[in-house]
Amino acid sequence: MKHLSTLVMAMFAALLLSTPAKASPAGTLNVSNCAGGGVTITATTIDFTLPVGGGYGCIQTGSGTNITYTGGGPLLPGVTGSILDLTAGGGPVLDFMTFVGNPLLHFDLTSLGPGVANTICAAVLDPNLPGC
Repeated sequence: MKHLSTLVMAMFAALLLSTPAKASPAGTLNVSNCAGGGVTITATTIDFTLPVGGGYGCIQTGSGTNITYTGGGPLLPGVTGSILDLTAGGGPVLDFMTFVGNPLLHFDLTSLGPGVANTICAAVLDPNLPGC
């Protein structure tokens, strides 16, 4: 029994003190929707289509994409992937973007910014636009 409690404590310590390994991708990523796809935005959701309302959407890497990462790659143009739909207040989204043939590469979404904070409207042709 003493050996079991020592083993449990050792496993707990290993889990507590270990940190996950991460490999930061480097390069340029350009994505667009797959043919016939798109995005529907409401006040509380972002639905990347193909399929509509399916929890995810279809994306494809575009021209200029060249991502290198530890354990695989490179990720180049013309690769199909998935992008997860978003719901307001949903918090961080693990595996937000993934790509076929690149199981070690995934992008997690940790936060969204407030968007463009442009309140300078002198150069805008229509001063009645929101924010002007």
